[in-house]
Amino acid sequence: MTVGEKIKKIRQLRGLTQVQLANFVSLPVGRIKQYETNVRNPKPAQLEEFASALGVSTEFLTNHTIDSYNDVKHTLMELEDTFGLTVTEIDGKCVLQFKDVELSHFLEEWYKEKKTSNASAQTLKEYDLWKATYPIPLVEETAKRLREKRKELHKE
Repeated sequence: MTVGEKIKKIRQLRGLTQVQLANFVSLPVGRIKQYETNVRNPKPAQLEEFASALGVSTEFLTNHTIDSYNDVKHTLMELEDTFGLTVTEIDGKCVLQFKDVELSHFLEEWYKEKKTSNASAQTLKEYDLWKATYPIPLVEETAKRLREKRKELHKE
């Protein structure tokens, strides 16, 4: 997923229009459209503005280049070397596990979030927001900032 696609997805999940997002990041709405359609790419400072306005990490918005099966395979092998990813067999199936405690804990959290999301549109939206905002612990704080900014914009 490109940076522009991620900006659009999170903007929509947050229930924001392009105009509202443009106001939050002090840009013309045309620029938001250009970013979302990948005509332009935001510079690092602008990416931080988007991340703050949307309540996600800049890492989430960053364009990670895993575009092929070979990219995935090499990434997994790098994770083995860097973070202790292991391949084991459980009940006749190959599974991936981390020796690293923090990453193992993350896998447990991820599994619980995925398990609690079902086919309803609301829980799928919540799951997508969880993925986009992880590991930001202050989701409520972000929602509060968005509400305050909306009030400010409506006063003007």
